[in-house]
Amino acid sequence: MVEKIIISPESVRGLGNIVMPKTGADFRSVDCTVLVGTDTVNEETVTVFTLESDVTLLSVVLSVDDSSVVVGDTVTLSATVTDEMTQPVEGATVSFKLNGNVLGTSDTNSSGVATYSYTTVSDGTLVFSSVCSNNSSNSVNVTVTGHSYSLEFDSTDYTVIGGSVVIKVGLTDNSAVVPNVSVGLSGGGSSWSATTDTDGVATFNLSNVTTGGTYTASYGGATATCNVTIQTYLFYDDCTSDRSSEYSIITNSGWRTPSITYNSDGYYTVKTATSNSGNNGFYIGDISGLQDCKISMKLNRITTSGNRQIGLALWNTSNNYHIIGRFESTNNSMNAYAQTNSTNVFMTGSQTLSNSTWYGIEFIKQGNDYTLNCYDDSGTLLKTGSGTNTTFNNVSTLKPFIFLAWDGSKEFRVKDIKVEAV
Repeated sequence: MVEKIIISPESVRGLGNIVMPKTGADFRSVDCTVLVGTDTVNEETVTVFTLESDVTLLSVVLSVDDSSVVVGDTVTLSATVTDEMTQPVEGATVSFKLNGNVLGTSDTNSSGVATYSYTTVSDGTLVFSSVCSNNSSNSVNVTVTGHSYSLEFDSTDYTVIGGSVVIKVGLTDNSAVVPNVSVGLSGGGSSWSATTDTDGVATFNLSNVTTGGTYTASYGGATATCNVTIQTYLFYDDCTSDRSSEYSIITNSGWRTPSITYNSDGYYTVKTATSNSGNNGFYIGDISGLQDCKISMKLNRITTSGNRQIGLALWNTSNNYHIIGRFESTNNSMNAYAQTNSTNVFMTGSQTLSNSTWYGIEFIKQGNDYTLNCYDDSGTLLKTGSGTNTTFNNVSTLKPFIFLAWDGSKEFRVKDIKVEAV
């Protein structure tokens, strides 16, 4: 492509005819080159002038990796430059533009491709273009959507047990999960952060939590709230570590000595004394002076023969009186009784306990009223019984313990042992 040819000098002869150029110096060119050569015409040597364009015809095609993004995403622009023979042009400098303003430049590679990355900062429609050696590309539109974050707890209410609670929060943006970002959680005068997983869920494993109330999750201007309740236990052993030193064997007259062994799978193996039938038991932590309370644990009966009884109880440490809610394997009885100088049964029922199956039991005292509950391992109530007794209403030295009886060498497993005031 020849932009302009100027013949110089513009000499005029005769009737205004232009003097023909004689040498290359007679031309002044723009964006082209005058080549001087010779040829033979009618057996005469003549000078031949050839014009060669200095401008290469280029094709510039612009594309983007994504035409619909959200604020903060990065768009990659790719400009492909080819010559008039559709061959890639290497080393050409491409200017990239947004809405007509130059963003930056990049040189083409051996495939004739130059790239540029742009991080979006606001929503709307962006118009990108590119230029190489005054050759403009096509325009490409990119739609940028503003963030619409949403947070959701996996529960509206959480209960802190023994100071610990697990809280999970899901994060989405325009209904799409958001992985690998830090979500904040605050409440009770404290704050935490957790990174979302591939499903956009941030998991907070909190410990030593002492204050309940409203807890707030936050990210990118979005918030969500939940309610946290502190469950105050006078004693709680979740059996994640060996705390057998916190239990003490009952040594009152007529009581045998059971064994307590911790298993790293998360429970205690408890055996009645090896010889002589009778009561066996051990105190739950260093707790005394209880009145209204709830004692609970999970149990797993191992031994399959003989008279096997297990229960939860309150003990009058001064007078060797006790009130017990128990399960008896011999006849599948489920009862509660108060024992002073004689036994007073005030609640009866039945519940079959299968061997090597975990059950939850709880014994509750509220004034004169007593309740004994049995649950399956998932927490479904299987059986409940209740009764009334006044024996321990005015006793100030009640202490919780685990009751085992009757034959020697009977084995149980216990875990999740709790005592709370009610």
